[in-house]
Amino acid sequence: MYLLYNLLIHFIVIAGFPYLLFRWAKDGYAKVDEELKERFGFLPQDIREARKGKRFWIHASSVGEVKVAGGLIKEIRSRWKDAVILLSTFTDTGRLVARKEIKEIDSLIFFPLDIPWAAGRGIDVIAPTIFIMIEAEIWPNTLRLMKENNIPIIMVNGRVSERSYNNYRHRVIRRFVKEVLNCISLFSMRTEKDYQRIVDIGADPSRVFINGNLKYDKVLAEAASVNSDQISRILSIPVGSSVVIFGCTRPGEEKLLSSSLKRLINKYPEMIFILAPRHLNRIKEVEEILREEGLDYIRRSDLHNKGSVFNKGKILLVDTIGELFQMYSICSMAFVGGSMVSFGGHNILEPAAFSKPVIFGRDMSNFEEEAELLISAGGGIQVSDADELYNTVDDLLSNPDKRDSVGKAAFQAVKENLGSTEKTIRLIENIVN
Repeated sequence: MYLLYNLLIHFIVIAGFPYLLFRWAKDGYAKVDEELKERFGFLPQDIREARKGKRFWIHASSVGEVKVAGGLIKEIRSRWKDAVILLSTFTDTGRLVARKEIKEIDSLIFFPLDIPWAAGRGIDVIAPTIFIMIEAEIWPNTLRLMKENNIPIIMVNGRVSERSYNNYRHRVIRRFVKEVLNCISLFSMRTEKDYQRIVDIGADPSRVFINGNLKYDKVLAEAASVNSDQISRILSIPVGSSVVIFGCTRPGEEKLLSSSLKRLINKYPEMIFILAPRHLNRIKEVEEILREEGLDYIRRSDLHNKGSVFNKGKILLVDTIGELFQMYSICSMAFVGGSMVSFGGHNILEPAAFSKPVIFGRDMSNFEEEAELLISAGGGIQVSDADELYNTVDDLLSNPDKRDSVGKAAFQAVKENLGSTEKTIRLIENIVN
């Protein structure tokens, strides 16, 4: 199976060269060249030269995993002060967030491609004491090479979505996945369901533990440090204003939401509405949708430009990185996107950490645990379509006592699930000490 996998991965890399040429033309040669070198394992030499203490290689694929990794990295730094901590990401957005938010790392790189010679070169340069993978980033060649080099591997905040679980259960794939999972030293899974799924597809039960979700610890710690009055002032929003946020929206979703936005703006002209697409490369596309729907808006980046005015009834379109989480602190409620269309949802714990009612659509396949938790606690509301979304927002805006009750229930649900970071650190200590 490794032979077939390697043929496939090489084919994908070769087929991707036209896209690389496009990136060179679009982003410039120097930027893409640096990324390309790291993708093929040609890492900065200072990584090899930093030989002090233990060497932690932590991999967090994209933005969500990077945010989870942040809290764990802070704790690793406090326990192993002389350690070398390297963080790798797979996406450019993950890298940008890591550079902005995580100050405890010594090096930040793009994850080398899972080609034997590229992965091997990266492992040789980094020479990790331990490899820590956030959630379920399973790269067969990388994991096999680490096992061959006696490098312990731990999966933390482990999860197996229903979609991945169904794919891995295929008879041929399952045999391969079991072989790959055998390379992993320990699994720190989030829930009993994740435990059962990872064991069912081949993990050794004696190496699998249930330690909860690191997101709960991270999100509450971050929320506690946010000054909501300061956020209001930065956004030119009067403190105490009623604000509704539509966050992390994905393609096809803004069109669906536009009818609800129109009705809400007409009924609540004093309300402030914030729309934050998940990916900033879609801003122009979203602007076009808003114009077509006759919705007035202002870009977040234009807020303080001379001549730009942000009035109530105008939508604040977020075109900046890293501000949405803090914006949740000033809202009355939040709809979290990627859930009204087939993208599996996004992190609904963020508004919940600020005691805000959380609304989301039917597709929460990537956040099953969080959705079930908030719904059962009475802090999350799942809707099927734009009409139901409008009715839910309208109901909460019309009933302040109900809105506060739902928000408090959301916060309490998060609070009751703290403690995963300490449990995970104990597993890491058992390996590296």
